[in-house]
Amino acid sequence: MPHQPHFSGVLPCVTTPLSTVTFEPTVARYSSVTPKPASPVRPTATLYVLPETITFTFGDENSESFRETITTAVQKTIQFWLEQGLVEKPDPLKVFVYEDRDQLVTVSAKEFTIAFGTKHTEADMKQLWTDDTTGMSGPRIFFIYASDKRWRERSSFFREWVVGHELTHVLQFQLMRPKARLTEPVWLQEGFANELASRIFFDVIDSTRFASMKTDAQRVPANITLENSTTKEGLPHFLSLSRIAIYYLIAIAPNDLKSVADYYSAQRTMSWQTAFKQTFQLSYDEFLVQFEQFRVLNFSPWPTPLP
Repeated sequence: MPHQPHFSGVLPCVTTPLSTVTFEPTVARYSSVTPKPASPVRPTATLYVLPETITFTFGDENSESFRETITTAVQKTIQFWLEQGLVEKPDPLKVFVYEDRDQLVTVSAKEFTIAFGTKHTEADMKQLWTDDTTGMSGPRIFFIYASDKRWRERSSFFREWVVGHELTHVLQFQLMRPKARLTEPVWLQEGFANELASRIFFDVIDSTRFASMKTDAQRVPANITLENSTTKEGLPHFLSLSRIAIYYLIAIAPNDLKSVADYYSAQRTMSWQTAFKQTFQLSYDEFLVQFEQFRVLNFSPWPTPLP
């Protein structure tokens, strides 16, 4: 397939989300821009009213409360986009939620062919819709596999967070339109999706979450970097490393979360590397060096790897 949908499951990107936390004093030492504490953003009491251009298709097996959870999560996510100035209005959107894998395969093959403008066969989709795949997304569309083990066993809060994650991928495509392919490193794609979902759906912001992130980061061997985090050796540490990197990148960005929208919008007319430098005021290679300095200072691996 020339254009593959974004899917959550193969990479450990839909596990425990990270809340927005404040910086410790040591964080600023190796940044060219003084980091700003990431500010919590919570949706207001009145939910965004979804336009008729946003549609939902649920399998017959989905309960009314289940459908309400998904619909509310979409409302909260889009409301967050608007409040933060990430978009002026959302694109039309199709949301599909199925428990039946055969139905999921058939519909997603058809819909992704339309969304990407390239043929996606049912054989293609059968390979992607495994028991470990929670969701897939593309331009103006996303799917949830409601029979995924994590989806079935975790709370409605986790389900909302997954919707926020998948919708962030939809937002990435909207901001880049008419481009329909993300070519940047995977840690950027997934890290932004994890961070935005966490900003929307986490209410508790305290030092214990930073401590948890720090402990996770110290489990990452020193030889695992952003550049090799999707290799066989690095994959188990992908989530921990990518969320730290996004945490840092947004903190040193000129306009906090708005810089994320600026970065993707710039890719309409330029490469992701040029857009990265223009938005974050340093090249991608310079960021990698700076991030490793930040990582050593704040998240140095334990001398003996933790179990």
